[in-house]
Amino acid sequence: LRSLYQLHLNINYFKGGIPSTFSRLTNLYRLFVASNLLSGTFPSVICTMTTLRELRISGNHFEGTIPACVSRLKLLYYMYVDTNRFTGRLPNSIGTMANLQNLFINQNSISGPLPATITRLRKLRILFMSSNPKLTGRLPRNLGNMVGLTDLVMEFCNFSGPIPPSITRLTRMQRLLLDNNYFRGPVPDGISRLTDITILYLERNFLYGTFPKGISLLPKLAYLNLHSNLLTGPLPTNFPNAWFPEWGQYNLRDNFFNGPAVVTAGGRAFCPVNATYRSIFFESSLAKNCLTYPAGSPCVKAGVVQVQVPTHVCKRFCNADTNTCGGKGYCWFGGGRSPSCDCFRGYKPTADKLSCVKA
Repeated sequence: LRSLYQLHLNINYFKGGIPSTFSRLTNLYRLFVASNLLSGTFPSVICTMTTLRELRISGNHFEGTIPACVSRLKLLYYMYVDTNRFTGRLPNSIGTMANLQNLFINQNSISGPLPATITRLRKLRILFMSSNPKLTGRLPRNLGNMVGLTDLVMEFCNFSGPIPPSITRLTRMQRLLLDNNYFRGPVPDGISRLTDITILYLERNFLYGTFPKGISLLPKLAYLNLHSNLLTGPLPTNFPNAWFPEWGQYNLRDNFFNGPAVVTAGGRAFCPVNATYRSIFFESSLAKNCLTYPAGSPCVKAGVVQVQVPTHVCKRFCNADTNTCGGKGYCWFGGGRSPSCDCFRGYKPTADKLSCVKA
């Protein structure tokens, strides 16, 4: 079988590991063994199969670390190792796999910060790393060097720190999903440069500042999710009708947006503070913010606002600085929970969870 070009063994019930005799397949371009019951550590024989262009070992029970020897696969375009039990840090040598275009490592237990060398993968188009809850630390400062990226999916990890400003150089980006992490700070200036983006999910982080003006300049944006952050200030004029597609979806709930809320959707007025607008093609929400309704608003009838404003949020928090925890943490109001302090390392919340004291 030395002339074998492709080997497709996906979706079977194979057990054990990958035989060492696979090293004799010296012309193999594609090795697909996804969705089986294979187990053990990362198969060392794969590191010897230097003709591979595509590797798919997803959906098995492989464990241990992804070894540095994987970088010997210099011709590899597509690498799918997702939905296994891999642990430990990614090897620094991954940055030498210059031909990689798709890299799927999601749904494992990879730990530690990302190696800075990953930013050398300038041909990489799709990077999926979601659902690795042990991935921590800041994203590499030079993330913007990965100029080929169209899809960056890093949701449900534990990344922290600011979103790197260099991310605005990724002008081919179509899907950017950084939700459910611990990112802090403003949404980077210059996000308006991502003119091909259609999906932007940044919810459930600790982002603060005003509504990012650049977002309203993204011509193809159809799905926007910023809910459960610490964003403040007014929304763009005539949000969302002036620039958002009628069939799109947005979710800005659980922030601290304020100012007037004269909002229409699909040609119909609705009152968003405590409600979600739904139609067959459209589901969006501005619930649990601090928006007000000026006279003449379609949400005011006979001087009475037609929704119940969440005053316990507005009175206590919305007119204060977002850092309301004595400089030792951030106020957090998200996911339907009551306001509480997320304290910095070395501090713990008080009994009422509205301040921080030394741990």
